[in-house]
Amino acid sequence: RRIIALPARLPLAAFEVIFVFLLLATTNFRGWYLIWLVALAAMAASNWAVARSVAWSAGAMAAYPLLIWIWGWRGYTFTRVELIVVALMFLPPLTVSAAQVATWLWNQRNTAGSVRLSPTIPDDTAN
Repeated sequence: RRIIALPARLPLAAFEVIFVFLLLATTNFRGWYLIWLVALAAMAASNWAVARSVAWSAGAMAAYPLLIWIWGWRGYTFTRVELIVVALMFLPPLTVSAAQVATWLWNQRNTAGSVRLSPTIPDDTAN
């Protein structure tokens, strides 16, 4: 209902759906899957969406040097390389998402106790 009432929210809603899908439902993740996410983050005009997509893209790209060069040079086992790659790819977006949730909770806690004053409406009936 909110998206129908405010269609400007559609890019952010689509970003969130694809973000969660890629995070939870993709069993064979590749860095190029983030193309749609980056485009939607740019359209959503949300600082947190941009931060999450940049963090995830940087983490996904950081895995390539490990897989291409460092693995062969250092002689790591397959299991160790996979654990490092998963951490490189998924910890940055999870960290930014946790920061977003923490910021939201902090703002909710600070605004819950504050008194919100309604705007003053001039009384025209005094004449």
